[in-house]
Amino acid sequence: MNSAISSNTQTTILAVAVAVLFGWLYHKLKPSRPNLPPGSFGIGELMGLARALEGGTTFKWIEERVARHGPIFKTSFLGYRMVIVTGLVGNKFVFTSGDDALKSHQPVPVFYITGEKSIFEVHGARHKLVRGAIAGFLRPESLQRSVPLMSSLIKRYLVKGGWVLPIYLPFTHYYRAIAARRRIYDRFSVILDERRRRLEDGSLGPNDDVVTAMLTMRDEEGRAMPRPEILDNLITVMFASHDTVVSLNASFVRRLAMDVVTLEA
Repeated sequence: MNSAISSNTQTTILAVAVAVLFGWLYHKLKPSRPNLPPGSFGIGELMGLARALEGGTTFKWIEERVARHGPIFKTSFLGYRMVIVTGLVGNKFVFTSGDDALKSHQPVPVFYITGEKSIFEVHGARHKLVRGAIAGFLRPESLQRSVPLMSSLIKRYLVKGGWVLPIYLPFTHYYRAIAARRRIYDRFSVILDERRRRLEDGSLGPNDDVVTAMLTMRDEEGRAMPRPEILDNLITVMFASHDTVVSLNASFVRRLAMDVVTLEA
């Protein structure tokens, strides 16, 4: 009798121990749910935002979701999950956070067009170094001679492939944009070699253009910028300077024109 009770007790203790062990393992190994704000990643978000962008009603689209979910909400666009932050507190956090909290990245199509060494993708000291080499050559007088050709190339090849689903098939804009990147990369490679030779023979100086500036730039350890990084950033300069200022100014004027208080002032 005592032997049977002892056996049952041991079995019970063993069963409880196994249950506790499995419960602990399940708790440790189960995928944790990310702490995300309210909103939706559904296909409806993609279609709704696409229509808003096409119809010029992006602000209304955002305001509807702010009313529904609050000033911070999740959504998706072109297959990318994202969080949209609005309001004074949210904007202060975004613009005052350092690289440890937030880092800027481009959508996958733009990443493959501009390259992994683009100024869009580097951060911290490296970003400041590259930005310093580029910024001095983006004045209107420096760009005036190049604008017509740059605008033509960008409109024809890169812009159409930058904000699309990254489907690499011959009939897609993305495929043609990547092919255009390869051609531009090869063209810039020739220009890079020519500038290097002219720097060596003294016919060009380090501040004659953005290419010579990048070729002669050195980081804090005295190392030159690698060739792929120079080429990626030359493509980035073409891509980024195409319409950012024009779009910003146009959006600003349009927003003012739609504001009742501004019109009444």
